[in-house]
Amino acid sequence: MDPERDRRWLPSLLISIVFLILSIHTGRVETRGTCHYFSIVKKNWTTALDICMGMSMCLADFDTLKHFEILDTLKVNHTQYWFGLNRHFQPAWEYVSNNHKTRYLPPAHNLKTPKRNCGLLRALRKRTYGVKAEHCEQEKTFVCAESVFCKQKKELTRYSSGYNSMPRPAKSSCNRN
Repeated sequence: MDPERDRRWLPSLLISIVFLILSIHTGRVETRGTCHYFSIVKKNWTTALDICMGMSMCLADFDTLKHFEILDTLKVNHTQYWFGLNRHFQPAWEYVSNNHKTRYLPPAHNLKTPKRNCGLLRALRKRTYGVKAEHCEQEKTFVCAESVFCKQKKELTRYSSGYNSMPRPAKSSCNRN
């Protein structure tokens, strides 16, 4: 055993173990052929993005009325989730997955709070979600969406990435095999 070599491999081994533990009791849900992961742990927005990317996913885009209708039908246990909307060092809100501006926001949204640069999904009442701006450093649960490409690139802590939804076959499940 070489202690120096073991010390070099230890950080990657620990990261792998953490990702394995985080995906054991997953809240993976398949919706319209795409897999979503609803976390059971709370992390800040940046760490949530890193965890999603470690699972070949990205913080989810909820950018159409249909996405919110699907979200309203799911049985999930938490009331607040980080998702892919942010405005790090820019005035306009964009999705981390594709840098697109917001196309749709539910009627119950409040993104005007200064110095709160990350989007948070929040349950309002049964089967209704809204969106609000929140401090990115706060620890919240988060939702990831399956992706073919979600490449993290830091530019003054603003993320720039590409993302495409990866549909699943009709009879598949979200289990990672």
